[in-house]
Amino acid sequence: KRVLENSCGSGNILCAIVRRYIIASPDLSHEAIKRGLEQDIVGYDVDEDCCIEAKKNLDQVAAEYGIHGVNWNIHCKDALLVEAQEGFDFVIGNPPYISYRSLDENTRVSLRKRFSSCKVGAFDYCYAFVEHSLTMLKNGGRMIYLIPSSIFKNVHGCNLRELMKEDLVEIHDYTSMNVFDEALTSSALAYFVKDNTSPSIRYLDLSNKKECLIPKSSLTHKWMFVKDRQEANTRQRFGDHFCSSIVIATLLNSAFVLSKYTD
Repeated sequence: KRVLENSCGSGNILCAIVRRYIIASPDLSHEAIKRGLEQDIVGYDVDEDCCIEAKKNLDQVAAEYGIHGVNWNIHCKDALLVEAQEGFDFVIGNPPYISYRSLDENTRVSLRKRFSSCKVGAFDYCYAFVEHSLTMLKNGGRMIYLIPSSIFKNVHGCNLRELMKEDLVEIHDYTSMNVFDEALTSSALAYFVKDNTSPSIRYLDLSNKKECLIPKSSLTHKWMFVKDRQEANTRQRFGDHFCSSIVIATLLNSAFVLSKYTD
């Protein structure tokens, strides 16, 4: 199976993939496994130091099983500049989250030109990674991405949500759980199967240990993860009643970011 990790960093995810690959090949010789590792597992990162560290970490994993001298298929380049090629069985990763205001003007213009998910508004850098990765999957290929849960409701994420919806199978939403230390971003796992025909999405609220099936037809503008429209209509937006047009930056997150709350 061919696997892509297009923001591999120092190789934490790739190490788990390589270990799984080797364990799943008990009847192959070390030389055959080595060739497979070189051909089937592909990684990208823009940070050269990370790529060097990733190869060292992968060497250590392979050495545990008596496999040495692997010419790892790790590329020090921007994966978004790689021409889309259908053919990967799996895409697994945690794409970089970079807010629109933190992107330089050249990057903004380039992403708007090349990715439909970035055509409108203040998009996040990870939008392009989600779109590009879906194009890299073969028919029936699977993708797991750790993404910010703001993707589901951000007004500028409409185009991305439409792209995601067709192939999306499951969402594992951490909601109020703190997945990463000192990170304010709420996370979710999105699971895709290329060209699947399922009319619904399995939604798991991991914080409250709830699960339900959401019809894709009910996911339109902002995604509300409720079983039916009637339940969604009982929720009201602040903006339906009050005009809030100015953002005030206090730079004091401790006063406003709640650590314990019920949504």
